[in-house]
Amino acid sequence: MASDVRQLDLEIRYGMENWPEFESNRLITPNLRPYCSPQKAKHLRTLTDLKSLPILDVLRTKQGWDEWLLKMDLSTLSKQPRHYMDSHAFAVSMAENGFGV
Repeated sequence: MASDVRQLDLEIRYGMENWPEFESNRLITPNLRPYCSPQKAKHLRTLTDLKSLPILDVLRTKQGWDEWLLKMDLSTLSKQPRHYMDSHAFAVSMAENGFGV
């Protein structure tokens, strides 16, 4: 498979890894923040109000809720039940449609 990859002009990979034999350039700098629908946002007055909302989390991400909760001094919420999905696009869509934050 590696020989097939070398024939490509461009490949977009997710991650912070070092890929030998490839030149790499960062496309975006992640900026972690929670998102939710306007209806859900009406119920958020303090950070601890997140306890009342379902948490949407993306599988296989190095940065996510655990890191954000620690940064915001809310590590007590790290045990809160979560709904896991396999893409950021799906998580954003779920949040936009009121299924969580």
